[in-house]
Amino acid sequence: MRLNVAIVFGGKSVEHEVSIITGTQFIEHMNPEKYNAIPVYVTKDNEFYYTKEMADVSYFKKRDLNAIKHQAKKIHWIKEDNNVYLCTHQFGFKKRLFPIDLVVLAVHGTNCEDGTLSAYFEFLDLPYVGSNLLSASIGQNKVVTKMLLEKKGLPVVPYVSFFKHEYEHDEERVIKQCETLPYPLIVKPASLGSSVGIKLCDDQEALRIGINQALAYDDHILVEQAITQMKEYNCAVLGRREACEASLVEEVYKEDEILSYQEKYVRRGKGGSKGMASASRTIPAPINDELKTKIQKFAKQAFITIGNSGISRIDFIYDENSQKVYINEINTIPGSFAYYLWDQKERRYETLVDELIRVALLEYKRKESLTFTYDTNLLSLEGGFKKLK
Repeated sequence: MRLNVAIVFGGKSVEHEVSIITGTQFIEHMNPEKYNAIPVYVTKDNEFYYTKEMADVSYFKKRDLNAIKHQAKKIHWIKEDNNVYLCTHQFGFKKRLFPIDLVVLAVHGTNCEDGTLSAYFEFLDLPYVGSNLLSASIGQNKVVTKMLLEKKGLPVVPYVSFFKHEYEHDEERVIKQCETLPYPLIVKPASLGSSVGIKLCDDQEALRIGINQALAYDDHILVEQAITQMKEYNCAVLGRREACEASLVEEVYKEDEILSYQEKYVRRGKGGSKGMASASRTIPAPINDELKTKIQKFAKQAFITIGNSGISRIDFIYDENSQKVYINEINTIPGSFAYYLWDQKERRYETLVDELIRVALLEYKRKESLTFTYDTNLLSLEGGFKKLK
């Protein structure tokens, strides 16, 4: 019997289009004998839509995203009879489309990857591919991630952080705090991905511009010391806290000062909408076994520390001068699900799909074994709430 699997993508995020690529790629590699793939598109105003044609990325290439609302079915998630259904409402009547067995979160960025949708499907009591609310929200915030990794003794680049209201209240104090780190500096919105809103700053004038640019996307800002002689390495981790494995290590190359959104998704994606899979890289990275082992070890430790589940990509910076490696950030739902980081002879994308769904079902089973109620007969106490007060 096939599983009805809803693949959810889009959403209210600057990475909306990237998410469409990730979602449709995943569907392309699902075994139709095992799964009935149900594409669910989330608009930029957080409405759910469905039509089977959404399974192919070409559907979105040919249409204005706003026009989709008039061409697809607006749907709702409804829980009835201990099942969750995708439904439409027509002429005042509810129509069930599919019972849903499992959800794949193929979303990126704020309002999506940050735990928002994880919480929604937790509430509906549906198993889903992806990290839970807590680990997803931590992974989305670069500052909180760094704080936890530091606490665990894992290496991160020196940094400072601040909130928008602090900058508005005392701009000069914040600038002075940032300049406790040597230039050049990198300014980042704390909760965005895909290199959106990031600026490399060589002096104070550029720093102020970078901060104002980042504040357009987030009210929590991260400023890091830039590593000038550096290489970038990525490693994915698959599984859950109890059992996880690290992928091959890749070296990623950049044409700009930083690996930008343009490089990741626009310049190299013209031929096939391949997302991060199309970025310039070498897999496996041309590094010695000692460095490879260290990166894979740190990747697994970061995955476990944050409490991730499914697949995450951990990005690293290697300082060629000091020969130190730093954890840069964690992507709890990486672009293209980082399928390209596995040896394709040993684990093809189709196999990765199976393993992600297996992990999601194991995580759901684990949560189902926990106790979520505690009967105290509180309302039957003599005197009720007045007595408790």
